[in-house]
Amino acid sequence: MTTQEIETILGVPNSTLSDWSNSDKRGSLAKLLRAIDLTTAQSLINKQAQKPKVSPRTQNIKLNKKLYKKDLLWSREDGAVISIKNLITIYLSTPNQEDTRTLIKQFGEERVLHVLEKNKALMNTHDYKEVEEQIEYTVSPKAYQDKYSLPSLKTIAAEPKHRYLEILAQQFSPAKVLEMLKDYNLSYPALFKIQKKLGLTA
Repeated sequence: MTTQEIETILGVPNSTLSDWSNSDKRGSLAKLLRAIDLTTAQSLINKQAQKPKVSPRTQNIKLNKKLYKKDLLWSREDGAVISIKNLITIYLSTPNQEDTRTLIKQFGEERVLHVLEKNKALMNTHDYKEVEEQIEYTVSPKAYQDKYSLPSLKTIAAEPKHRYLEILAQQFSPAKVLEMLKDYNLSYPALFKIQKKLGLTA
C-alpha cells in the first residue's frame, strides 16, 4: 500500500510510519504494510469486522425460517432444533446469494467454507463454483469485482444472478438495469424475477 492508503484505512500518519521504518521491531510491520495491496488489506479488515452471530462452538440452533429467502427446510417446523452443519449443507446444495449472505452473517465465513469443503465431493462442479463466488462476493464485493469480470448483458438476462444485478445497479440504477435487460426479449416470469432481485416490486 502507499503511505496515503495506509493513513486512510489504518489511521497511521506518515510521520509514525517513518518512525516505524527506523525501528528494528516496527520496521518489519512498516515493510509488511507497504507490501500488502489495498484490496487484500481491506479484505482482511472486513473478515475481522464480520464476526458471526452464532458462536463457532454452538452445534445446534432453533430454525428461524424468516431469515432465509427460500424455504429449503419445508419438512421442518419453524423453531425446530437443527444441526448447524446440516442447515448450512442444505442451503449450500441449492445456492442463492441472499441465503449464502445470511449463512455467513449467522455462522461466519470460516464455518461456511469448512462445510463447503466437506461437501465438495458430493456437489456438482457448477454449484460448488457458484457457492465459492457467492462467498467471495459476500465477504468483499470490491475484491470480487477486482477478480471477476461481469458477463455480457445477454448472459445476465439468461441467468440473472443476484450479485451481477447488484453490481450493475450500483453502476447505473435498478430501473436502468431493468430497462437494459428488457432488450433481450425476456418472458414475463423471467422479467418479474429480475424485478424482484432489483427490489422493483412491491
